[in-house]
Amino acid sequence: MKRVVAVCFFVILVLVFVRATCGKVRPPIGNPVEVIKIKDYVYYHNVSITYNGKNYFTINGGNDDYCIINEYDKGCKFIKSCYLGVDGRVIFYNPNDGELCVKIFGTNVYKLDLNKEVATVSSMISLT
Repeated sequence: MKRVVAVCFFVILVLVFVRATCGKVRPPIGNPVEVIKIKDYVYYHNVSITYNGKNYFTINGGNDDYCIINEYDKGCKFIKSCYLGVDGRVIFYNPNDGELCVKIFGTNVYKLDLNKEVATVSSMISLT
């Protein structure tokens, strides 16, 4: 009898847990809309895009040997490419200081300098 009660309790517990974690499937709130379209020719894969209020920036990651940052104007027309030389995974714009930053594979985040053909990472910043 104890075994039957234990099995029933376990089954009820599983059903309650599954219901609590999965929840009810809801329809999407709205329809997705394509706002911009950028043709970004990359060797490995696009990993991130950001906007600084003037231009769009994409970072193409995959490894240290081929990490390119591409810059586009508001109309999504290509401006320039910069080789980065680190395995960049995320690019973002910090409106507090007006800087572009890149997170490399791992946990480090660096400020970017795109004023040259080869982009450089400067000081590592803390996210805490």
